[in-house]
Amino acid sequence: MKRIIIITVMCLMAVIGVKAQENVTYEAWEGTLNKGKTPVQVFIERRDDGLLSGWIRYPNAKKPEYILLVGNAGEEEEVGKYVSLYEYQKNGHINGNMFLKIEGTKYSGTWQHLETEYDMVLTGNIDYPEDLKGQLRPATRKEIGKKYNFSYDHITGDERGGTAEFSIKGAEKLAYNIAVYAPNIAEGEGVGALFNNIMTGVEEEANYEFHAEFFPRFCIITDIVGPEMGFYGAWTSFAHVYIKR
Repeated sequence: MKRIIIITVMCLMAVIGVKAQENVTYEAWEGTLNKGKTPVQVFIERRDDGLLSGWIRYPNAKKPEYILLVGNAGEEEEVGKYVSLYEYQKNGHINGNMFLKIEGTKYSGTWQHLETEYDMVLTGNIDYPEDLKGQLRPATRKEIGKKYNFSYDHITGDERGGTAEFSIKGAEKLAYNIAVYAPNIAEGEGVGALFNNIMTGVEEEANYEFHAEFFPRFCIITDIVGPEMGFYGAWTSFAHVYIKR
């Protein structure tokens, strides 16, 4: 599962480009977790470059609600076509990760949090509520939030995460202050160039360049030029999904 998570992060970071993709499709499924014991509904919004967002809902929960999903679709020789999605709570904490293979007219795979892993099967098509659509719509300037964050403990049990703060500086600039501890510390602040819903930032000391792409409920930071080897430590940069607070 750790290998799958690494693949997922790398693929998710690779699908973001300077120009936002406009073609989006929607699909909605129902199925079960844990050998049929727990009903589940999954709503997937798919951009044509493989970026995914949407919602998961547990109908039998005491207070059923729609929980945000962000992830990617891809294809690996070993597993075939798949979707991988992270489940985000409102405070930016990742509650779990689902990895589903596409098998004909169904999805099958696993949902995992720490040592808990359940099988997941999605087989039935359901309607996608109109008011849930638009998670991959480019954010307007007014929708760019001041504070974003993420945190997780589902891989090792150790709390990890990061924060990102932004403020508009003129027509085409955005000030940023970003700090990540996942697993090592990466910090930086400055002013980036803003074009539509994408900011480009440069950390000159680390020889590091990155994009921040903004959506209504989250932003995705991706590496353009990775930090100079060893500057922040292995596997650490600003690259991640940050949830708007």
